Amino acid sequence: MNRRLFGALIVMAMAMGLAVNAGAQQRARADVPFDFVVGDKVLSAATYDISSVAANALVIRAKDGKSALFQIQPADAKYSMQAMLVFHKYGDRYFLYQIWDADRHGIQLRESKLEREQKLASNSNVVPQEVVLALR
Repeated sequence: MNRRLFGALIVMAMAMGLAVNAGAQQRARADVPFDFVVGDKVLSAATYDISSVAANALVIRAKDGKSALFQIQPADAKYSMQAMLVFHKYGDRYFLYQIWDADRHGIQLRESKLEREQKLASNSNVVPQEVVLALR
């Protein structure tokens, strides 16, 4: 029984290592000049690398080590001609909303609890301003 458990742990560790290595490839880099929210985390203005860690998850990471892992889904049917980040802006708060690559493929983040709370605080009928930043 211990051998089976040990073997299963080794297989799991190897699979996790492969997933981490495969997901460590850089997808894009963006200079974000303002603080913003991803999920339940507030990230500071900085240069961020965005990379895939799974089929439905990305990580955004700054050089200072701050990062956020988030689940994604296909973006709304709006197409982009350039690689970019799209933020929802309510007052002076920014929420990462979509990521588009140069091949017109977009992904969208699920609306976070913080963004829902911000919408309610600002008036739920208000349409957020969209702020676009180019990826490099």
